[in-house]
Amino acid sequence: MARVTRTFADEVLWPEFQELNATLRAHLESVTSRVIAQAIHGDPADAEERPGREPKARSQQGLLGGE
Repeated sequence: MARVTRTFADEVLWPEFQELNATLRAHLESVTSRVIAQAIHGDPADAEERPGREPKARSQQGLLGGE
């Protein structure tokens, strides 16, 4: 813990934190997307799109069917 003035915290520390936080989030999002893509598809060039049916719309009934 450090004792700093409110002005220093608002003008120096907080903007620095926000910049580092944005950089870290962008990096983690990139890594996460890459890991998921590799786990699902192996090589993105191997992924193929196949025509299929649209998912069925959920009915208005509850999960047990009688609600």
